[in-house]
Amino acid sequence: MLNKEKIFKRLKQEGPQAWYHNFEIIKGSGIFCDPGKPPVINNSKATFEKCGIKEDFWKGLRVLDIGSYTGARSFYLEDCGAKVTALDIQPPELNGFKLIHEIRQSKVEFIFSSVYDLSPAKFGRFDVVLFFAVFYHLKHPLLALERINSICKTDGFLLGGGTTSDRWFHDDNLSCEKGVDFERITKNMINDNRIMAVDNLNKLSLCGFAGSHYYRDKTNWFIPNTECLKEWLRVSGFDFERVNYAVSEIQRDWNKSRTLKSSIIFKAKRISDPIPEYKQNAYQSYSRADQELYLKKYRIPTEHEVESIIEENKKLKDEIKRLRTCLKSQCA
Repeated sequence: MLNKEKIFKRLKQEGPQAWYHNFEIIKGSGIFCDPGKPPVINNSKATFEKCGIKEDFWKGLRVLDIGSYTGARSFYLEDCGAKVTALDIQPPELNGFKLIHEIRQSKVEFIFSSVYDLSPAKFGRFDVVLFFAVFYHLKHPLLALERINSICKTDGFLLGGGTTSDRWFHDDNLSCEKGVDFERITKNMINDNRIMAVDNLNKLSLCGFAGSHYYRDKTNWFIPNTECLKEWLRVSGFDFERVNYAVSEIQRDWNKSRTLKSSIIFKAKRISDPIPEYKQNAYQSYSRADQELYLKKYRIPTEHEVESIIEENKKLKDEIKRLRTCLKSQCA
């Protein structure tokens, strides 16, 4: 029988000081991560429904949840019948994931790793990959998308979302009072009857870079608009489907005069391998196979590949040592 009192005690004593997500730990139990805060009920369900995905879609599918954090989506999909792997760069005991996993007696597999280390040899392939609220925290977003492509099954799906710069991008001023308002610039230029190549700046593929911070968060790096994100996905081998875009009317206590954030939820289908890098005129007459061979020396190896090389090197050294020992014994 479910002992709610014991669970609440564990949440209070063993949980993080502040829960990032507040979701129902066990479906139908009425037990949430942080009882002192308003619960987020069926938040994951609503997100996936915006992608046209119902709960019965997930049954039996192998799913990777990148940036799982507290596990809100991972555990929801487990309840939907998916075989879930959660991946995060934070140890699961720091954010509450491990505690909830134990309380639920969950079968979700947790991998303490980076998106950059994904490889089919190490992780296998997945029917669906979740990539929510991660891409703008990466210094190498295209590398991450290529890694995701490698572990996504043919015709598999990538579902994701997060902050975009379709509305506004600010500089590194802490007050966030200075910046670029794309909507206002477009409207002003149209009202002034200026000649424009496009009637909306967001029809261009634009991306802002925040070396110090964006939205007062030092873990943010590249903030693309929707068109730029669409191109990132295209060159990474995905067919982009724009699902939902909305300006979030969020005001911060440090800047009540602005609502800065805009966000997008997208669904994309894997249709090919990523488009390879190339050097102009270096090998344009080569075949695709020759191009890939040429570029292989420039590709960043995965953690699995590095470990494999180290292991192979060790075996070769052991074999050389064995042969030398044999040779010495024969000479003697």
